[in-house]
Amino acid sequence: VFIAVLQLPNHYRYRLLIVLAVIVALNIFLGFAQLAQGKESALRFYAVTNATQAVGFFANRNHFASLLMMCLPLVLAATAWCFNQRDQFRQHRSALVITGILFSVLMILAIAVSRSRAGLMLAMVGVLFSVLAIFALPHRQGMKRLLSAVMILGVIAAIQFGFFGISQRFEQGVVDTTRAQM
Repeated sequence: VFIAVLQLPNHYRYRLLIVLAVIVALNIFLGFAQLAQGKESALRFYAVTNATQAVGFFANRNHFASLLMMCLPLVLAATAWCFNQRDQFRQHRSALVITGILFSVLMILAIAVSRSRAGLMLAMVGVLFSVLAIFALPHRQGMKRLLSAVMILGVIAAIQFGFFGISQRFEQGVVDTTRAQM
């Protein structure tokens, strides 16, 4: 898939990124709706699922978190690119930068709310790699502040809304007893 995407012209890559962002946004909003409706939500499409966590269109919270953590570096890099290009079409780019910041914070919050330990750890790795990608862009004034603002807002939102669930998951230990038995 990676090689096939590399063969596409740039405008098709942008369309593919937009489609991916829409899919991620739909998953996030579905996951939040699942949490709001509780264990017996009609929005959970699978009988065998994590009934107390956000799962989006997936049956497993880890798959939901994997989608989000794979797309987080792309969103951060696209936001940084828009910030880098802000001199051209000033108003249009500013709106894209603000949307990218809010979407990044929403993705970090959704990863925290999914309560996936693996997703949380891999999201941290993804953020580290996105930092490298952002600093590979030509140096612009305010790039470090932008990245810092996104990370601080995301961490504050994750702590505010997801810390209790995350702490419960880490209290259980890294390996639960049924996996060891299997």
